[in-house]
Amino acid sequence: MTSVEEYAQIIISALDKGTITQARQDIANAEAERWNSGQLSIDIIEEFYPHPVPTLTACRLAVAQLYECGEGTIRDRERVARLVSEDLRRAHPLLTYHYWRACTQASPIDGDKNAGILEMVAQIEAHTEAYGKKPLISTVYGWVVEGDELQPVFRRRMESIVGLIDKIIADPRTPEAGRVVFRWMKGYIDSYLETGESPLVGRSE
Repeated sequence: MTSVEEYAQIIISALDKGTITQARQDIANAEAERWNSGQLSIDIIEEFYPHPVPTLTACRLAVAQLYECGEGTIRDRERVARLVSEDLRRAHPLLTYHYWRACTQASPIDGDKNAGILEMVAQIEAHTEAYGKKPLISTVYGWVVEGDELQPVFRRRMESIVGLIDKIIADPRTPEAGRVVFRWMKGYIDSYLETGESPLVGRSE
C-alpha cells in the first residue's frame, strides 16, 4: 500500500516546472504565498482526486511540501481561497489575506456562503471609515464569536485530525482492523464539518 507521503511525492513529480518555480518565488511574498498555495491546492485536488490519488490529504501535503509549511496550513488556505474569489478580493483591495481569513469564519455551513463574509467586510469598512484605520484582526474574530459561529481554532483542530487519520489509514503498517475504526471516525468527523450537525444524533445508544 502506498503511503500518503509517497502519493504526495508522486503529485510533485507530475507538476510542471513553472508551478514549482512559482511556489518558490511565492515563499518570498507572504501575501502571494497564502493565496497561491490555497489555489494550487484546489487545482491539484481537481486534477488528482480521487484518481489516481485516494486522499485529499496527499494533495494538500504535496502543496505543503512545495511551500515548506504544514498540511493543516494548506488546508486552511484552501478553505479561504474557495470562499473568497478573486473578484471579491479586487472589490475590497484594502483587505489582506488575514482579514479575509477572519471574515470566512462567519460563512454559514449551508445557505449563501458569501452572506456572513460580506457582513464582516461591511463592518471592517465601516470601522475604517469611522476611525481612520482598520480594526485589529482580533477584533474581527471577536465579531464572529459574538455571532455565535463555529470557533476557528476548534474547526482547524478537527480538520487536522482528519489529515492525521488519512495518513494512518494509508500507512501499510496499520492493521486492517485499525483501518476500519479510523474510516468510521473519519466519516463522522467529515459529516460534522460539512453539516455542523452530529451524525450520532438520533442513533440508539
